[in-house]
Amino acid sequence: MHIIGPFNADSRKGRRYVAAVLAVTLACVGLLSSVAVAHHGPDNLTQTETNSDSCGEGISGGPCFADDRLHSVWTDDLEWPMGNPTLNRMAKWTAATVMFMFEAAILVEDGANETDVIYETENNLPGGAAAATICDDDSPGGNVCDSNYIQYNIASIVAVTINNPNLTLTQERNMRRMIACHELGHSLGLVHGENAFPILDNQDGSLKCMRTPTLANGSNSGSRNPGAHNKEQINGHY
Repeated sequence: MHIIGPFNADSRKGRRYVAAVLAVTLACVGLLSSVAVAHHGPDNLTQTETNSDSCGEGISGGPCFADDRLHSVWTDDLEWPMGNPTLNRMAKWTAATVMFMFEAAILVEDGANETDVIYETENNLPGGAAAATICDDDSPGGNVCDSNYIQYNIASIVAVTINNPNLTLTQERNMRRMIACHELGHSLGLVHGENAFPILDNQDGSLKCMRTPTLANGSNSGSRNPGAHNKEQINGHY
């Protein structure tokens, strides 16, 4: 489980619904082909030498890998103001990596084709956190999560605007895109700098949107996008 702490100037379940025609289409364009990537730089994909906590369900579970490159996302329960930022960052992860993030046509909560990410609002996250990614089904084993909840604390996110009346609409949008990109990264197994190997500062620039989100980071376009290092990590594993 990954949590973004209370959002201030200094702070840190769509299961798989894949029609056969979609899988065939993706195979034709090469998204399902194997990719060999040489790793460079720190390892910030789960099961690092710094933090080898096993994938687990619930609020106390360790970080997990996704089950495959097809990453279905149930967005029907997304609430303002995180709907558009989330869809926008899904497209960024798809464009940057071998992952294919798409809106699930139906919500599947049990069985072999569970939706990979389900969004919901939860205003009682620990410590007033802005967001959290929580595994709901670790039954595949091998540190793989079949389905995640990404929970947004809308009250905490909106409070940023209320507490910073001089924020522009662009700054608000960028902040929310940064949070969305960060949580989607967690659903793929990416971890914070403090859990990378070697250990990085949580604000290390190479982490891009996996840096701990802050208002200051939101003004940096790199902190709203996957970035080259995260791309290498994801492509090398999946």
